[in-house]
Amino acid sequence: MLAAADALIQQTSHHHEEETDAMSFARNELIEQVKLTIISHPYLDDMLDKIRATEIPWEDYKNSGLITEDEVAMIKHVEDKNVDDLGPIMSEHGLYYAALYLELMQKLARVDALQKVLILIHDMLDGNEERIALFHAAGKDATEFPFEPFHKALRIGDEFIGIQSSKILTLLICSTPQRDVDIHEFFRWMTFQLQSQHQHVVELNVQILDALFHIPAYRQAFWRTSHAIDSLVSILKNASSRNLGPQKIYELTFAIWLLTFDTEIAKNLDKKCQIVPTLVELAKSAVKEKIIRVIIATFRNLIEKASAENMSAMLVAKLLPLCEHLATRKWTDQEIADDIEFTRAELQQNFQSLTQVDYTFTCIQPD
Repeated sequence: MLAAADALIQQTSHHHEEETDAMSFARNELIEQVKLTIISHPYLDDMLDKIRATEIPWEDYKNSGLITEDEVAMIKHVEDKNVDDLGPIMSEHGLYYAALYLELMQKLARVDALQKVLILIHDMLDGNEERIALFHAAGKDATEFPFEPFHKALRIGDEFIGIQSSKILTLLICSTPQRDVDIHEFFRWMTFQLQSQHQHVVELNVQILDALFHIPAYRQAFWRTSHAIDSLVSILKNASSRNLGPQKIYELTFAIWLLTFDTEIAKNLDKKCQIVPTLVELAKSAVKEKIIRVIIATFRNLIEKASAENMSAMLVAKLLPLCEHLATRKWTDQEIADDIEFTRAELQQNFQSLTQVDYTFTCIQPD
């Protein structure tokens, strides 16, 4: 779903001159790993199939004045088409369908109708993410488009509408340099989702954050959203009790890693959430190399961005002996070895400095 977003990020990277080469790496190289799993879940696939098979009484809604005859005709022309049959239709009339779907999402309130429109949008974009540009084009002359219809849908309270609207909203956000003025509302909604008792809801929203955090401005927006960072870190701290598998732990640590490219967040994250000991424990028990990779990269960010604020916590959490142990292992990725050595050297230097200070202080104590 993020192919279009990836292309846009590469095109607009020159707008973020303050970012380091590592931050560009965050946007480009590792995003390929995220794209393999982003915003997908078997539970959601089952919901898509179930709702797609549901018949909607479009004629009744037309007779009630909810939609027009032309809109019904356009819907019926595509709602039962497979991917191959949709291709030629969207190639010729895609802009009109994007405009139709935006209009229907904005004006409809019935749960069943909105669910079906979201299915139609999903089928239009599935495997053809570049068509998201049609929604931007269709909404260019209306200030509320293309974002507002999907923000509106989040308020309805239906699980499928919320999940699917947030997916489409994320793709819209990630495929344009235009900033979503209601991003704070989106993050407030997501904060509640992160606190859900339903694991699939939590996992899908973490994947959405992995996508959104590739945009620097949205890292800060999330950080400033009440209870947002606490909710995210809480999931990571309770990974064991939640029985989270390696992929889910990776997606969580990936989100934390992206956040630490922001200097303010790097300075205050451990102070606010005690993230350092949590990451150390996760690294100790990690069985997947990619989890070690992103955790050690996070520590490197914390050192490079805010060494004074984080070094003490790292030493207390015994990150130095962990790095010394990890340095003895063979890694398929040289970047891991480089980050481990960087982190180990910085910690060793700081430890020796502290030891020297303690020794000097002891020597000058009065008898």
